Amino acid sequence: MELVGWDSMGMEILSREEVSLELLESATQTASAKSIIKIRNSQIAIGVNGACLECCVRCGDNYLLFTSDDCPFEETVNIYLLSHDNQILDDAAIYWPYAAGIFELIAVSEPNVVRFKFIADKTWQVHIFHQQHFYVPYIFEANGVHRAFSLQRHFKIFAEE
Repeated sequence: MELVGWDSMGMEILSREEVSLELLESATQTASAKSIIKIRNSQIAIGVNGACLECCVRCGDNYLLFTSDDCPFEETVNIYLLSHDNQILDDAAIYWPYAAGIFELIAVSEPNVVRFKFIADKTWQVHIFHQQHFYVPYIFEANGVHRAFSLQRHFKIFAEE
């Protein structure tokens, strides 16, 4: 499955006026907060994990979304690739038990890389694929990256050394 509109539009960080996160359920001891993400001038209105909007990057006609749980002593950053037609194409979470983390966007690099800091000021990269890739779970994931089982991925996450 190829990402629609990728080559023609590039990548762009959306402003807080263009993206909103509406909290539906607060976090509990056993579950993350649940929210609805809405993006102005799009059909996007999808339920996601997270209580705080950290960043949203437009990737062609799709969107790479970062949310966090707002839990200062065991923070999680949730990463979603949302399609232009209101679907979650891929998702992941980065967390480590008892590790504090503050999300900081570093750079968006053409054509397909987002760099950010999180957990102990470690620098992470998200590489967005132009189309779905075959992916062996658990072997290719960096420590702290958690995903549901799938043999297909739209992005890869790794920590810089």
